Amino acid sequence: MRRALIATIAAIASTVAVAAPAMAWDVIGVTRVDGRTDRDVIDVDHYGRFHRLAICADRAPVRLDGIEITFRNGRQQRVDLGTVLEPGSCTRAIDLRGRSRRIDSIELAFGRLGHHRRDRDHDHWYDRDAHAWPSNWNNWYDDRRSERRHHRRAIVKIIAE
Repeated sequence: MRRALIATIAAIASTVAVAAPAMAWDVIGVTRVDGRTDRDVIDVDHYGRFHRLAICADRAPVRLDGIEITFRNGRQQRVDLGTVLEPGSCTRAIDLRGRSRRIDSIELAFGRLGHHRRDRDHDHWYDRDAHAWPSNWNNWYDDRRSERRHHRRAIVKIIAE
């Protein structure tokens, strides 16, 4: 019984020890994205040195094609990503070349999210395929609310450690 208790405490302590380094990430930039093809440059005002960074999405999905990191010494690092970030998700950790680096700016290249656009082939008030009004008004209302949720502007955060 006593060994089981000690083993449980050791397991909990090792889990806490593993989770602690994840808190060392700093938010070094934030921007809003509307889902269209776009390029945003974020000037980093943080004067710390970083080893790696990640990009996280919030509120709406984002298609992230790539990033270009400009360091304070003028050198650049380009990373092609080609990924769709769902709300609440982040890219993999991107290692910065060289030793710990000071970042001057980060350019983000966004692509169009085709399946989240309003360009549908039917009207929301009158369904041309069925040639009838929607049978349940609440379903139409819920669909419109859901559609509006997809068109909110995403917030993209850049975190670094």
